[in-house]
Parts: sequence; C-alpha cells; structure tokens
Amino acid sequence: MEIKVKLSLQFTLIVFGILLFFASLVYYFSASSQLNIFRDDLLDRAKNTGILLINVTEVDSTLLKKIHQSTISWKNEEIVLTDSAMKIVYSNNPDYLSESVLKQHIPQSDATYFSIREKDGVGYRHRFNNQTYYVMYIFDYFRKKNLKELIDVLFWSSLISTFLSVYLSYIFSQRAIRPISRLISSIRAINSSKLSSRLEKGNGKDEIAQLANAFNEMLHNLEISFQNQADFISNASHELRTPLTVMNIESDYILTQERTTEEYKSHYFGIDYRYKETQLSP
Repeated sequence: MEIKVKLSLQFTLIVFGILLFFASLVYYFSASSQLNIFRDDLLDRAKNTGILLINVTEVDSTLLKKIHQSTISWKNEEIVLTDSAMKIVYSNNPDYLSESVLKQHIPQSDATYFSIREKDGVGYRHRFNNQTYYVMYIFDYFRKKNLKELIDVLFWSSLISTFLSVYLSYIFSQRAIRPISRLISSIRAINSSKLSSRLEKGNGKDEIAQLANAFNEMLHNLEISFQNQADFISNASHELRTPLTVMNIESDYILTQERTTEEYKSHYFGIDYRYKETQLSP
C-alpha cells in the first residue's frame, strides 16, 4: 500500500474518531438539556392539574377533562390523579398508567421521574389542607421526535464530513508525498557514471532536505571510493606494463628462428633473472 493511501486512511480514521466523539458529546448534552426542560414542563403540567382540581373548588373532574380536551395537549399524554389511598380521582386518556404502574411509581419525594416503555413521565406529590394527592403525567413526544431528529442530523453530518475528509486527506497526502516522489525520480536517474550528480535539498529545513543531504553524502563517499579504485587499477596496470612488455619483446625475439632446447632454457632463465633484477631495482 502506498504511503499516500496509508496517510489518507489514517487521517480519515482520526477525523471519524473526532467526529464520533463530538457527535456523542453533542447528543449527550443536548439530550440532557432537553430532558431537563422537558421534565420541568412535565412537572408544571402535573402541578397545574393538581392545583386546578384540588385547590380550585370551582373546577371538578368533568370541567378539567373538558379543559384538557379543548386545549392543545401533547401527543399521547396520560394524566391520572389519585388520593393518598391510590384511589383515582381524575384521569384523562389512561393507557400505560394502570393500577399496578401507579403503585409501582408512587412518588417518594415531591417529584419523581420515570419511564414506561417509550414514554417519559413524572410523579408529583400534591398537598392541600393536610391531604396528599398524587399526580402521574406521562407522554412520548420527547423520545420519538426530538432525539430522533438530533440523531439524524448528527448521523448525516458525520457521514458527509467523513467523505469530505477522505477526499481532502487524499489531496493533502499527494502534496505531502510529492517531494519524496521527485526525490525518487532523481535517485533513479543516478548510476555509476553519474556519481557526481547531487539531489536537490528543497527548502533545506525539513526531513526531506535532511534525507537529500544524507544521500548526497553517500554519493560523495561512493564517488571517492570509485575514484580510488580507478586510480589503483591505473597504477597497478602501469607497474605491470613494463616487465610484461620486456617479456613479450624477448619472447618475440626468441621465436624469430629455430633454436635448440638449451638455448630456449638459457633464454628463459635469462628473462627470469632480468625480471627479478627489475623488481629489485629502486
């Protein structure tokens, strides 16, 4: 896998991780904030129900039901008001608020929040004239709408941002690798006959420049080694050329005519003797 592809994938994973982290934070704090606002509204509605039905003598359960049915209400809201013995005094659209559920969620304080399947609710303890009443109020608008819309926004925002990060990271990695690609092309153009060539250092400050400097130093050392090798071969050839020339001349001379075995031997030992003198002479 090419480095630019690796950089793109790594950059994309980093961006995706950051987006996921911030999306989680946004969801958590938004959900917490909306839940607090929602619970305040629930408690206010429960208090209003208790005040209207218990505190205001002119309002009875029939009138209160007409008020609830004639005003704008939340979707699938359920209201149940009981006395201290859990006897139902007033109810409106009860579905999940059965008798067993009411007993299970009796408020232990002035306000207790709970959830029943997809609905959120509040249990409110209302006191009037030394009497205690319980108001249970639940509905499902918060979870089904607000949170779903928030999740959709965060999902599509993260998805689009991830695709943009893939595209931008690939362009960025191409630009980042471009100096290395030029360096590779320059290195490939250098061979044994072009050891005097040197790589461009660019701005002379980054890691690419340091790599070019190191490679130039290596080329310099190689050039010196090759030059020393060439000088050694030249000197060795010169040192061997003179005795070999003498031997060739003597051999050509002895072969110019027929000679006896003794003459050949005498000539051979004579050449060997003169060769040794040549080697020993300063």
